[in-house]
Amino acid sequence: MGSDRARPAAFRILVLPFTLLLGVSPQLLRIISFACLWVTVGFVFLAARSIAGLTGGAFAALFLIACPIIVAPNLRFYVDYPLYMRSRG
Repeated sequence: MGSDRARPAAFRILVLPFTLLLGVSPQLLRIISFACLWVTVGFVFLAARSIAGLTGGAFAALFLIACPIIVAPNLRFYVDYPLYMRSRG
């Protein structure tokens, strides 16, 4: 864990139970990461909706999805590379 400083520690801890139960697979790790992204978007939508209404919730969720800090690592294949659902092995 100490040598992998690119990803936060919670990323590895969250994935650990799934890898222990289902085995290590790049596709599984990508699906888990993608699901975490959508759960985060859902929580942001619900929080913003409770504060600013339905339009505010939708705007906050869309802003998070389109935010450069979320999009740029995926385009450059850095920290969030597990979000790519398709790969060739």
